[in-house]
Amino acid sequence: MEDILASYPYILREDALAALSFATESFKEETFVAAFPLAG
Repeated sequence: MEDILASYPYILREDALAALSFATESFKEETFVAAFPLAG
């Protein structure tokens, strides 16, 4: 989080947390398929 805020000083911590929360919820509701083989 600190790296994001340092790179984008015009973004507030609350805004970044809201964006991460939105992304987390979006991934919970969708099915995703890897476009490339995962290393393993």
